[in-house]
Amino acid sequence: MKRRRSRNPQDGFTLIELLIVIAIMGTFLMLALPTYKGAVANAQNQSCKVNKRMVITALEVYAAENGGAYPAQATALTDLENKGYLREVPSCPLGGTYSVEISSDGKKIDVKCSRHDASS
Repeated sequence: MKRRRSRNPQDGFTLIELLIVIAIMGTFLMLALPTYKGAVANAQNQSCKVNKRMVITALEVYAAENGGAYPAQATALTDLENKGYLREVPSCPLGGTYSVEISSDGKKIDVKCSRHDASS
């Protein structure tokens, strides 16, 4: 009868066992990484959209409290911040800057991001 050799508690893992564990972990990472990157990109896009909606809402409140007059397009964001309609000028998660476009009749307000709306 063959006797099985008992393991000594101080013995470590064999090289094959370590390589198998590393290969399994590598496979899991290869499967998870694209999903993680996609989730990060989606979160950045959603954050930028929320920032733009927040600026539009602040502009509408500003106009409602100032007889329908909007701030000048060039200084709209700083005016909203200085007059307390925004706590601070929002920043794009990708480092873009926001610009405000208001139609002459005030019926169309658009906020654009230099990073997310560049392809439009």
